Amino acid sequence: GKSDPYVIMRLLDSKGKCLYKKQTECIHETLNPNWNSVFLKIPKKACNNFFSISFEVYDYDFLTKDDFMGQKSLNRLEILKEIRNHALRTGVKDHTA
Repeated sequence: GKSDPYVIMRLLDSKGKCLYKKQTECIHETLNPNWNSVFLKIPKKACNNFFSISFEVYDYDFLTKDDFMGQKSLNRLEILKEIRNHALRTGVKDHTA
């Protein structure tokens, strides 16, 4: 069957403490979700001090506990490296320095 997935995004400090948490909307009846979510009001302190970002995907269930579907974490250095690589490939100015 199809799922009703949503994502919980967390910015974590170096000890794993959550600095910021946000959840996407649930996309109903799909096996191929596409969120394109942008979180604009992330506190500056969380943006400046996060060590890693974690994404957890769940399948929403009305009558029972939501099912865990998967997780991916990236550390700050991985993210900055990919931003710089993208800038070099595309010629877009790198604003990470």
